[in-house]
Amino acid sequence: MYKGNNTIDNLSNALEYLNLSNNILTGCVNMQQYARQFARLNVLDLHSNRLIEGIIFDDFESDFPLPNLTYVDLSGNWLHGNFTLRQIPPRLEYLDISINRFTQLHILGDDNSVLKYLYLHDNVFNITSPFSSFLQQLEHFPLLEVVTFDRSHVQENVSTVILPPKLQILSGSDNALRGRLNLSILPSTLEYLDLSGNELTEVILEGVSGEEGKLKVLSLSNNKLYRTSFLDHLKSFPKLETLQLSENELNGSVPWAQ
Repeated sequence: MYKGNNTIDNLSNALEYLNLSNNILTGCVNMQQYARQFARLNVLDLHSNRLIEGIIFDDFESDFPLPNLTYVDLSGNWLHGNFTLRQIPPRLEYLDISINRFTQLHILGDDNSVLKYLYLHDNVFNITSPFSSFLQQLEHFPLLEVVTFDRSHVQENVSTVILPPKLQILSGSDNALRGRLNLSILPSTLEYLDLSGNELTEVILEGVSGEEGKLKVLSLSNNKLYRTSFLDHLKSFPKLETLQLSENELNGSVPWAQ
């Protein structure tokens, strides 16, 4: 092996792609340490290991901004405790912390963020603030296209939820979301909405913009919906291909029977 000037430090400083996924690595992830050692890092993939500790991105200050980081995958580990994202690397587009044991989530967004993909599903978040405030954190990520938080113990009211303007996929099934779902808050870019397995009681379509919606899949099975009046207005979504409403409490005449 030729060493020359290629010390470990030099190699570390040049590293752009780091993939250690599908191993049995243990311990913690210290993003400040990664920032110091791998200043040019573009991709960090540690998914499917046994990482169990460490505060990811906590106190991640501007001294070590990882300016080139675009992709972080920490899914499928045993990470627990708080996930705090105080400062987002300026080029980060993909963040996956799904299938872990995080109990708290706190994200301070930046209107200049380029984050597009955020995967939070299969955690044990104890999110007790109004659900709108949870998603209002996402408002500060104007380029978000995909958000998942299925099976994450979210117990909130969705009545005043506001979504990012370019969102295409929102999946929050099997939580304890409650209240009225106002489809008028859907951005015209949204194609897939799955809130099945929750406690929603009503769907309203106030102010839906008629022919602009791109919604293809609407899954609201296994909720507590009882009114069918909203079904008459689904023509507002001309591209709708899949409608899941099973295991609710819908009553009245069979829709579209006449």
